[in-house]
Parts: sequence; structure tokens; C-alpha cells
Amino acid sequence: MNVEVPVWAEPLFASIQARSRPEDVRNLVLEYIPNPPCEKKWRERAGGISYMPSDFVRPSPLTKSANVLAYLIGKPPLSDAQSKGVEIEALLTEARRLIGAPATGTLSFRDGRLDRVGRSVAGLDISRRRYNKLFRLVQFLETELEGNRRYGEICDISVAAKTGILTQLSFEEFCRDAATAIFVTYMAARMGLRSTFTVGPQDRPFDDLGEALLKELTESESTNWYAVAHVFSRNDILVRLSEPQRLTLVSRAIDQMLRAAHVLKRLAKDGNIDIRRGCVVQPGQDSSSWNAAAGAWNKSRDTWLGLAYTLRLDVDEMLPGKVPRLMAADVAAWHHSLGEKAHPDELIAAELPMPWTVLLEGADCPASEVRATCQRHGVVPEKTGWTMSHERTAVEIWHPTPELVHGVTVDDPFTAAVMRRLGWFSGPAKYERGNFAQK
Repeated sequence: MNVEVPVWAEPLFASIQARSRPEDVRNLVLEYIPNPPCEKKWRERAGGISYMPSDFVRPSPLTKSANVLAYLIGKPPLSDAQSKGVEIEALLTEARRLIGAPATGTLSFRDGRLDRVGRSVAGLDISRRRYNKLFRLVQFLETELEGNRRYGEICDISVAAKTGILTQLSFEEFCRDAATAIFVTYMAARMGLRSTFTVGPQDRPFDDLGEALLKELTESESTNWYAVAHVFSRNDILVRLSEPQRLTLVSRAIDQMLRAAHVLKRLAKDGNIDIRRGCVVQPGQDSSSWNAAAGAWNKSRDTWLGLAYTLRLDVDEMLPGKVPRLMAADVAAWHHSLGEKAHPDELIAAELPMPWTVLLEGADCPASEVRATCQRHGVVPEKTGWTMSHERTAVEIWHPTPELVHGVTVDDPFTAAVMRRLGWFSGPAKYERGNFAQK
């Protein structure tokens, strides 16, 4: 029997998959849910407008090129979703068969093509020109598909760096309770806020409205605490879950740690990134990808630690450390001008085995070593997320989401949109005299 889906479920669920602002969530809640929890607080906050992208960066589909290939070999066209899935792989497998290429391996236009005799033996009744076109198109699509996979991996890690394991929450769990869905959607928007260009701490996701919504949930008998734990894995939330639910979350957190570890290992090798030499970005290093992977690692590690504590799992024998982000040189200079030294987390991480070597290669990093290293640098490991998850008790005071141009706050959204078009605060400007309208 089909269960009727609430009218609010799909718009709110789409919001947690994207990068909606808290103001956008406010508009959705007031539009789709009558008499929502904390309605007065929702209505006190202006919706506002923004020219910021409302989604995370995603790989571009290869639909156009894939459909040219489909047309040339007599196959039906693909949709955007199919051009990123198994359908395009089946198309390329069929195309390889038609051009007489091996089922696997890199194609070489110089050495891998069949000559006229070879095409005849293979039963390819097509012209040399058509054969070459097919060969080049298959070669191009396979290269682009591999690049899309690498880029998609970074995009997925970037989302995980903000919202943690939230993307693994199913639609069925999400729409079980309206008040729970509201809290999850609002926290997802708060977690997804872009970082600002500052030497101070970034705003924490948990603010006064989040606190009020959570209070409403604690007084409700229909709250889905399993869904809440996907965005707010505080210990008093985790202890409300059943043991199977917590074990599922442990599995999801570890899976995310593994994916982040693989990316960090590759970036460290390919980009010559060694946090033992400092955490200021050097030329040629992909700091954006590194910081996304570091954020995903730290967030999933924190979730894992909280779950391990509530399940009484022993982490003393293996406790991989946190991963510091790379800092832009101008921000590092800003810190230096204020007389600030390196953050203690950077110094601690530099003395411990690299986390990916612990998780992927079996390097030793017991909790005793982490505690001793923290103590040498005057850090209390239980209070700073090194040996226990963060407490998440601090409450931020809400303020409107700023319009940003590469982290710099700009008061007017339209002015910010123009600045982004001009490329301000991000390398050479794109403006050319008399040609702005075409940009």
C-alpha cells in the first residue's frame, strides 16, 4: 500500500541536498507547514534575496558528447542523469566493441586503431573517416568521464565537509515527522553556510533558533532522533538511539572517513602537501580540495568519536588525529601581524602519524600518544575534539546570512554579484574595457 507523502517533504528534502540559506528554509517552512514550531521566531527573520549559488558545485554531465556517440552507433540518446551513471559506461563498452578496441585499457589514437585490413577482418563496414571520428570520440569521453569521477569525488567530499553524513539520510526517514524535518533542514542550511574571510572563528551552526527547535523536539513523542543525529550528533541525542541505529551511523561515519582518507593521501602525494612543514598554501597545491577533504575527515571523525563513546567502543588502540586545513598566505600574514602563532592543532597534527596512514596503512597511533602530544602543547584533548567529540553546547546569536565575494562580506547582493562577475578578490579581473555586457 502506497503511503501518502506530505506536501512539505519533497521541497524540504530537496533543500538538504542543495545549499539553501537559512532564509530560504524559512520561506519553505512558512509556505508549506501551517503553524510550524517556533513560528514567531521564523516570522521575525526576513527572507531576503541572494545572488549566491543555491547548490554545491557538481560535475557537468557529458550528455552532448555522449549523444553524438549514441547517434553514431545507433543507440538511443541519454539523459543528464544517465550520462553520469552506468548507462554511459554501457554506451562506451558498445562503442569499443564496434571499433574493435579491447574492452579495457587506455586507447591510443596512434597505436590502437585498426587499419583497413583490420577493420575488414573485424567486420567494420564503415569509412576510415567515420572510424577515426568514433575512435576519437570514445577516447575523449573516457578521459572526460574519468575526470568527472575525480571531480565528483571532490564535490562529494566538499558536501560532506559541510553537512557530514546528512546526504545518507533516506527520504523515508526524513519525512516521518514534520518538526524533525524542519530542524534537520534548518541545521543543514546552517552547516552549509560559506566561510567568511576572517582571522576569527567561523559561526557555529547551532544558533538560538536551532536551540528552540531542539527544545520543541525534546517535548514531542513523535521526534525521529535517528534523523536528528545525522545533523546534530551530540551525546545527549545519540543516547536516544537504538544500538542498531548507532551502529549504522558508525558505519556511515567510518565510510566517510575512508573516502576522505583516500583523497587526502592522493592530494598529499600529487600536490606535495606535508603539514609537518606548515599549513600555509604553497604554489601548485590544491588547497580547496585539501580543505574539503580535511573538513569531511574532521566532521566524520567527530561523529565517530561521539558514537564510539555512547556505544562504549574502545578507541585506545587506534585514534587517528585531526587534519588541519591549509591557510592562504594573506590570512597567515594577517594572523602574524596580530602577533598570533600557529594554532596548537597544527603543531599536534604535525607530531602524530598522518591520519590516512593510520586508517589505510595500519600505522600506530594510540590514544595515549594523542593525549601526550596534546599535553605537550597545553591542549586539553577531551575539550578540543582530539579524544572526545565536541560538546556542541555553545549557541550562536542569529544574524542574516551575508552576501559573499570569495569570503569577503558585501552589504548589497547586487553589488556582490557584479563583483563576482568582475573577479574581484580572486586573482586577475575579468573586466575588459567596453566589453562588460558580454561577460
